[in-house]
Amino acid sequence: GKDSAARPRSKDRRKDAPMDAPMQPPDAGATAAPQVAAITETLRTPDLLASVCHDLRAPLASIVMGAGFLRRALSPEDQAARRVVEAIHRAADGMNQAITTFSDLARLHMHELTLEMGLHDLGAIVKSVFDEVVAEPSAQGMAISLELGSDIPTVRCDRERMVQILRQLTGAALRVVPDRGTMVVGARRDGSGSVGVDVVIRRHGEPNARRITSEPPKPTLALARGLIELHGGKLAVAGDAEALTMSFALAHEQAAQAM
Repeated sequence: GKDSAARPRSKDRRKDAPMDAPMQPPDAGATAAPQVAAITETLRTPDLLASVCHDLRAPLASIVMGAGFLRRALSPEDQAARRVVEAIHRAADGMNQAITTFSDLARLHMHELTLEMGLHDLGAIVKSVFDEVVAEPSAQGMAISLELGSDIPTVRCDRERMVQILRQLTGAALRVVPDRGTMVVGARRDGSGSVGVDVVIRRHGEPNARRITSEPPKPTLALARGLIELHGGKLAVAGDAEALTMSFALAHEQAAQAM
């Protein structure tokens, strides 16, 4: 009636808010903002990333073990099932490499990754990784060549980490090289007292061949760059739609002793 129409609005509501607006504490946003910022900052910390990588290894190991059991149990005549098992193995290998990459990146940021330095034949290291790349299923049908200088000297490096660097760079190249493209893996001695290593991909020479349209995976390059810098080198990445070059240089032993 008239009494209800004339009744004033509740003083609990803000004057500028509509009658059906939900009631909120005035400082709700201010209270939530620091909490969201704190959670976001925690997710960025390298130690959390390392912990997540550690927790992922256990279920991944179970997948690998299960796939290995199936590989042994399946009949050789069951080719369809074997192809599925091999696909599981390849996916598990890729996941393991990704976990290792992120785990090592976290260790780099926390300055916990150290090198075991020694004198090693860099040409032999490059050749061993090249042989791995040629055997990769994703490299089948691709023209991959090795170019090694005749006078590559020994370098002071961590051999396992140097293998990892080259695997990161060649793996990144395989991810972006177009169909019928080419890859060259090489090492050479230059005139500045260092040994250079290159991974180069090029598109096929035909006018209608696919161009290079993708960039190498950022985590892969970040890890390779960090490991190279630990060795005193620097990663250079340059290219366009026709070719992409990833290269770095290390001082050889004689030059290092003279410094």
